[in-house]
Amino acid sequence: PNVAVLARQIVGEEGMGERVQIQAGNIVERAPEGVYDAALCKAYFQVLAPEQVVVAMLHIYQVLRPGGWILVVGDMLDDIADPADLACFSLFFLNAYKSGRLFYQREYSTWLEAAGFVAVERLQQGVLKAERP
Repeated sequence: PNVAVLARQIVGEEGMGERVQIQAGNIVERAPEGVYDAALCKAYFQVLAPEQVVVAMLHIYQVLRPGGWILVVGDMLDDIADPADLACFSLFFLNAYKSGRLFYQREYSTWLEAAGFVAVERLQQGVLKAERP
């Protein structure tokens, strides 16, 4: 709820109140109400345990319209080589959150596909996009 209050303020300041809908809730516990064109998950999954990430992605999938997409944005470990700064940052998540850590890009891809998303693509380091068919 605290984040929703701040988000509404920012959306209002940007003049986007008519176009952007904000709901407070816990995506791990249940899917939000409504149907959406897109979901932006910015620096969110790193604070969850892997099994919670799977549930959250499934709930997001359930509320996206066909052709809708999800963007996963945040620090993630590379599948080929771990940038040293990200590996150190992952240690922060391990210590700061009960189940948090940085995940590998391939883990995100696997979870997205398990939820039903297709066309998972890396747009750049730390940004994955996938579509609901």
